[in-house]
Amino acid sequence: MKDTLEWEGIIPALTTCFKKDLTVDHNFITKHVAWLVNSGCNGVVVGGSLGEGATLTAPEKLEIIQTCVNSVGSRVPVISGVSSLSTQGAVEYARAAAGKGCSGLMVLPPYVYRSDWREMKAHVAAVFRATGLSC
Repeated sequence: MKDTLEWEGIIPALTTCFKKDLTVDHNFITKHVAWLVNSGCNGVVVGGSLGEGATLTAPEKLEIIQTCVNSVGSRVPVISGVSSLSTQGAVEYARAAAGKGCSGLMVLPPYVYRSDWREMKAHVAAVFRATGLSC
């Protein structure tokens, strides 16, 4: 059975903060996410479909999820964007994101490839079934 997540309120997609050496700045992310939640946000989205979410490596995105989960605890949901060129890749990433403690998944269509609605439905359904998280 799926966990239920209240998908309402202000749930911003995070931009990723980097240090001068281009590594992810987890200290800044920790402070930024805490500030967002303390300012009234109802959750945060990591690795969304805009900006650098598509260019971060899977390990970087998973580390950011862990940083956010550690920062906010259970006060608000941390939602992971799930995007991949393949259904298998999306399913594997969704499971890994769930393992890092995120509360929900924002499942995106495979980028680059066009498909008809049946293929898209099969892709999204496979990702939805991969975890017990709300999508």
